[in-house]
Amino acid sequence: MKLALVLIAASPLFAIDGTVHNATKDKPQPAATVSLFRITANGPEMLTSVKSAADGSFNIQPPAGTDTPGPKLLQAAYDGVTYNKMIPPGTATENLRIDVFESSPKPGDSKVTTHMMLLEPANGQLRVSESYVWTNSSKITYSDPDRGTLRIYLPPETNGKAEVNVIAPNSVAIRRSADPTKEANVYKIDFPIKPGESRVDLTYQMPFTTPARFSDKWLIPNPNTKILAPVGVTFNGPGLTQLGQEPTTKATIYNFDGPSLAMDVTGTGALQQQADTSNTDSDDQIAELLPQLYGKASPVDGFLGALNAVKWILSLAIAMLALGFIYLYRKPTSKPS
Repeated sequence: MKLALVLIAASPLFAIDGTVHNATKDKPQPAATVSLFRITANGPEMLTSVKSAADGSFNIQPPAGTDTPGPKLLQAAYDGVTYNKMIPPGTATENLRIDVFESSPKPGDSKVTTHMMLLEPANGQLRVSESYVWTNSSKITYSDPDRGTLRIYLPPETNGKAEVNVIAPNSVAIRRSADPTKEANVYKIDFPIKPGESRVDLTYQMPFTTPARFSDKWLIPNPNTKILAPVGVTFNGPGLTQLGQEPTTKATIYNFDGPSLAMDVTGTGALQQQADTSNTDSDDQIAELLPQLYGKASPVDGFLGALNAVKWILSLAIAMLALGFIYLYRKPTSKPS
């Protein structure tokens, strides 16, 4: 009897099985690394990893005592990219499917379809927030770790300091770095652009006293940028076209179509930020981790760092009027004749 109780106590309370599916080739994917994480107060904790079999199947037997409340995260690593699948509490853990894709360093059908900016001059500083919305209509992940999938220009006054957060399809915000390149004031962001829609958000600030000139440039084709000016702030420069006011914040929306910008900024102001008082479900905020089988350390800054990143994303989402602004002004505005 005692031996039976010991065996029951030592056995796992749940098991997870399923298949890794190569959505590019539409067939099972063998030899992918499948890792199981649980979300704890100290951040995501990896429980175990396995390799998918020849038929793409995997079976994970978590260690005893790890069946704790809260969501679990499955992550499949293939061709240099990781793909996530959340397992909410109380949901089935059998016959799961994780889609992975082939990767290519060429953009292919991946492109930036929306580019937005918010300029907030106040108290001798200029805070700039940008969002790049990527659309990948193919079944191949665009991944270029050497060059970066997105290259950005940062004004010299920023000293290369920018906060970058990215959101992959069906995922949440994770932190990324803007790494310097051989070109002056040009930085690269290494983030795989998976099939579907992704978003890269960045913010930086620099000394700025209005009225003054603000210059920027973009290293993506046909950016067709929408720029927000809070109440009390006006922009003036070649190529700028007013689109009207946003009803809620009364911010003025400008359209700019071109690779480089030079405009006069007058006045001070900022959009109302409400993210700090928002009620967010922090248990569902996860960070992307590299499996330990690859011998690499986790790139996250811990649970609080991941949560702060998410709050920053929420602030930007509110500043950009959630996703309504994205979809309202997604289509390029034709130039006046």
